[in-house]
Amino acid sequence: MAHRGSSARAPENTLAAFRLAIEEGADLVETDLHVTRDDVFVCVHDATLERTGGVPLAVADATFEELRRHPVGCGMPAFAGELVPSLADLTGILPGTAALRSS
Repeated sequence: MAHRGSSARAPENTLAAFRLAIEEGADLVETDLHVTRDDVFVCVHDATLERTGGVPLAVADATFEELRRHPVGCGMPAFAGELVPSLADLTGILPGTAALRSS
């Protein structure tokens, strides 16, 4: 199981973290979901981007496009361009052998 993806090696709840988890053999990927102002389910743990992206933007008050203007690399230089993925983005990269869990 990969909690928030491979969050020890890549920023949590990003496509990079989910891809690494799959490469490492995870058969269950866990993510956290919030809903944007325009009703898009996004993979992010906190209600704001403060901790992961350094901006106090509330997920529920922003559109998906507005969220995607702010990288969420969690201070990891190699992942400075990572963005908040939608649930659809995540399901689009999961192999058929992997399960998805949300909390």
